[in-house]
Parts: sequence; structure tokens; C-alpha cells
Amino acid sequence: MAKWRLCCVAATLIGLSGCVTRPSAPPPTVVAAPLPPRPMPSATLLDLLQAEKLIDAHQDADALPIYERQALQTHDPNILERATSLAIITHHDRRTQTLAQIWLQVRPTSLKAESALAGALWRQGHYETAGHDLLDILHRAPDTSFEDLVLSQQGRDDQERQRLLATLNQLIAALPGNAQALYARAFWYAHRGDLLRAQTDCERIMAEKPDFLAAYLLDARLLEMQGHLVAAVATLQRAVKEHPDAYIARQSIAALQLRLGRPLAAEEDYLQLAQDVPADGDFWLAHALLAFQNHHDARAHASLEHLLSLGEHLNDAHFYLGQLDIQSHRDAQALQHLDAVGIGPDYVAAQQSATDLRVKMGQSAQALQHLKDAAAAHPEFASDAAVMSSDILSTEGHYAEAAHLLDLRLRDDPKNPDLLYSRSMLAVELDDLPLFERDIRAVLAQNPDNPIALNALGYTLAEKTNRLDEARGYIEHALRLTPNDAAIIDSLGWVEFRQGHMQQAIAHIQKAWDMSHDDEIGAHLGELLWRQGHTTAARAIWQQSLRSAPGSRFVLDTEKRLGAT
Repeated sequence: MAKWRLCCVAATLIGLSGCVTRPSAPPPTVVAAPLPPRPMPSATLLDLLQAEKLIDAHQDADALPIYERQALQTHDPNILERATSLAIITHHDRRTQTLAQIWLQVRPTSLKAESALAGALWRQGHYETAGHDLLDILHRAPDTSFEDLVLSQQGRDDQERQRLLATLNQLIAALPGNAQALYARAFWYAHRGDLLRAQTDCERIMAEKPDFLAAYLLDARLLEMQGHLVAAVATLQRAVKEHPDAYIARQSIAALQLRLGRPLAAEEDYLQLAQDVPADGDFWLAHALLAFQNHHDARAHASLEHLLSLGEHLNDAHFYLGQLDIQSHRDAQALQHLDAVGIGPDYVAAQQSATDLRVKMGQSAQALQHLKDAAAAHPEFASDAAVMSSDILSTEGHYAEAAHLLDLRLRDDPKNPDLLYSRSMLAVELDDLPLFERDIRAVLAQNPDNPIALNALGYTLAEKTNRLDEARGYIEHALRLTPNDAAIIDSLGWVEFRQGHMQQAIAHIQKAWDMSHDDEIGAHLGELLWRQGHTTAARAIWQQSLRSAPGSRFVLDTEKRLGAT
């Protein structure tokens, strides 16, 4: 049992693939040795035990010399197989060649040994010699694939590439009905950028051997690379007719439907895939996300619940179930799902959603404690937690406390742009313009094209200073980066107002209001209308803003300042 474990368990698959180019050298001559007697000598057993320990410790390169020595001494076929596999995975082509040749002498009919030898020869540039072995392999096992081997050695110069292609052509001529040889050439053409020749080979395979799935997949990829997405879908649909269970083809169709702007078709494709392979969580997640995007909430909910039952993609499932519950005003269920999201890509967004929900439910104290506990449990979340906590405190008017919280966190994370931006916004509330400028410019020093920071700097300068031309420059820079941002268009309108260009100001802010009924934009538009004497229209805008944002300080402060209350 020990010997079987040493020589057979976890043996690396020996095939034709490889990816390291080696200099050419003539094949060495190997002299055969007699097979060792049984049982295995104790010295051999101890050596192999040591080698296996090294393999378990991921030290394959150190295990290779030990296995190689025992393979050359014993000529045991199992040891030879294990030694050859180690030589392949550690990219020693000459040693692979030597070991595979001895292995073939011991087991002349071994396809694994012949494949290993062909691969080693090919990777060293002995295409013609390797081609003879490949021809024999394909005669004996016509379905053997070797396109990865072809790609491992694409030729270092034109002459070598011509030799490689000549070998492929000879194989195809010698085996006119062999799809694998033709496919290997198609694959080689594709990776050389000769897409039309690759397509020609794929079309020939599909005509001569319509059940050869790989040709359809490659042909579709070639069409996709040329921008022929509809034709690529048609090719994949032909593949599915031949192979109804070709899930990779069906998944590719769904992905192409998305690129073609057909999210509803993609949703249906992924639903069918999920139903056909109900244990595959990837299909259920893809369907759930598309259904969520397509506002098919019930279908998204069902697929996400199925993911929970499978125990797969749990963070994604809980996060999106939480979003669906928020949309349906199921606040308690939403919190349960959001709080179940663990560390991962959705963690910060889940914490933000849960925080907003708790504040909306009048649970600000609980939200602050939850964020504190989350930061203690996950130190990598501490800066995000500080930003969220400061937002809660500032919303309730506790500006100094919020700023102090950010000050403490910035001691440990002084360049964090989110912390700096949040403190800059608090500095505005505290009328500390020097601190505001210092922090917002520190954000821009890290990313000069940050449209949010540029807009904040421009708007604040327009609101708080007379540096209006400078303010306008920052806002226009931000608008060039994101030309359809309502907040930035509103800022441009506000600087126009501050510069005395009332008609331009109204035009910009009206445009911003049409894009987004944000309460701050509504406050601005109402003020401009009020100053123009359109008091009824101004009150209507303010009332509409208050309906969507009850208690908006922007609207209430504006009404009070203008005496409109």
C-alpha cells in the first residue's frame, strides 16, 4: 500500500501541454536497463518517502533529483511516470526527454510516455522528430488534443515558425480526417493573429466533423474578436444543436446577448442554464443579478434564495436580498440579510446600506455601535466605518464630534482620500476654510481628475469666497470629466449666479433639476426663481423638494434666509 501511494497517488497528469521555450539540442541516447526485482529495496523506499514529503511541502524542484535518481536506477514504470511528471511541471525539458525515453523502453505502448516525450522534443524546437511521435499518438488515439503544446512554442523567428507550421501541415496531410490536428493549426493561426486562416480551418472541421465542439467555440471567439457578435451567437447556437449539454457554449451565448444589448434574452438564457444544472451556483447568481438589473424582483429573489439553499455565493445572495427587501420596505428582513454579508467585495456597500437603514428607522445610536463593533472585528474596515459614523453625526448636527472621529482615524490612515474628503466637508460646516482647502487639495493631489473633489472645491469657493474665476475652472474641469452629472451642472449654475449671470444660472440649474430632483438643487432653483420675482414657482419647487426630502436643511435654510417662510 505504501508503494502504491508513493508512485500512483496524486500523480501529475502527463500530457502534451507546456509553456516554457528551451534552446534546441539533439536528443540524447539512452541505454536500457533491466527492471528491478521485487520487492522494492529499502533505500529506494526511503528516498521516495523523502521526495513525497518535499512534494507535500510544494518543493517539487527539490523532489525531482531524488525521483530522477531512483527512476534511472530502478527503471520502475511507476517511478519513471512520477519522475517524468515532476520534470514537466518544473519545466526541465531535457530531463523530461531522458526520463520519457527510458519509460518508453520499459513500456513501449504507453501513450503517456510517448506524449511526454513528444512534448519535451517540441518545446526544445525538435518539431520534425516530435511530429513523428504526434503522428503515432494520433493514429492510436485520434482524439488527443495538443493545441496547448503548439502554443507553448510558437517559434522564436520566421524560420522556426515556418518549421513549426510545416510540421502541422504534415500531420494534417497524413491524417486528413483528424480534427485535432486541424484544430491545433487553427489555434496556432488564431494566436498568431491570422484570424481568417483560423476561421477557414474551423469551418472545415465543423463541416467534416460537426460534433467537434471546440471548433465552434473557437470560431465564435474569432467572430467576436472581429466584432461580428450576431454571427458568433449563430455559431454557438449551431454548437448547442449538436451538443445540448454544452454549457460553455450556452453561457457564451448569454454573455454575447449582454454585449448585444439584450439583457432580457441573457436573463432567460441564464435561467435555463440554472434550471438545467440546479447545483451550479454560478448560473443562479448570473440569473439573479440580471433579473435584479431587469427589475424582475420576484425572479431575482427566487434565484438568490436558491443560492442560500445551495450554500454558494452567500455574500452576494444576502447583499442583493437585502437590496430587494429595502425596495419592498421590508426593513427588518433587509437588516438581517445585510448584517449576514461577510468580508468581501460587497461588505462595505452592505454596511453602508445597513447604516442608512438604521438611521432611517431612527436607530442612529445602534448604527454607530454596529459600525464600531464591525471596525473592531475587521480592522481593514475601520476607515470606512469612521466615514459612515461621521456622516451619521454630521447629519444630526454634531459636526465637531464627527470631525474629531475623523481626526483620530486619520492619525492611522493619513492619506485615505475618503477620510480626507469627509473631513473637508465637515470643515465647511465648521467654517474652517483653510482646513477644507488643505484636505480637498490632498485628495486632488492623489487624483487630480477626481470630479467629486473638483466639484466640491469649485462649489465651496463659489459659495464661500470671491475667487469665482478659480471656482469656475474647477467646476468646468469636473464637468468635462462627467458631463451629465446633475450636481456639477448645478454648481456651474451657482457660480454663474455668483458672477451675476442670472439667465445662464437659471438655465443650468433648471437642467440639473430636470435630471435629478435633489433637494439642494431644488433649493438653488427656488432661490433663483424667487430672486426673479417668480415666487409661486419658487414655492412649488421647494414644496416638491420637501416631499422627497422632508426636513431638508437646504430648502428650509433658503426659505428662512429669503424670508419666504
